Amino acid sequence: MKNNYSGQIELTKLKSVILEKKGQTGMIRGIFIPIEQNFLKEFMPGRVALNISIVVHEEKDKYDNDGFIGQKVDSETYKAATDPQKEEFKKLPILGNFRSFAPQENSEPAPVINDEADDLPF
Repeated sequence: MKNNYSGQIELTKLKSVILEKKGQTGMIRGIFIPIEQNFLKEFMPGRVALNISIVVHEEKDKYDNDGFIGQKVDSETYKAATDPQKEEFKKLPILGNFRSFAPQENSEPAPVINDEADDLPF
C-alpha cells in the first residue's frame, strides 16, 4: 500500500536570521540560513542540501502525528568530528512533524446486496 505523508519543516529551528532586503519591486522579507553553521552540504556550486532523518512512530502521538523529521549531519562530517562535536550533533533540532494521508482500510467490508428482482431507479 502506498503511504502519502504531509508535514512541515520549521526553517527557523536552524541557525537563521529573518531580514528584509531591497529587491527590484521593493522590500522583500526573507530568511538567511548560514551553510557552515548549520552543517549544510554544498554538493555542487549553488546547490545546498540539508541532511535529515525521518522517524515513523508505530502509533500516532498525542498531536495525531505519525512521526517527525530531525536534522542530522552527513557521514563524512560525523566521521571527521571530535567527540565533543559528536555530542553537539545529538542536540540538532527536530525540524517538524508529519501525518499520513494514506487511505484507511475499513475494518468491515461493505455489505453485498444480491437482489436482482428490482431495477435501479435511474
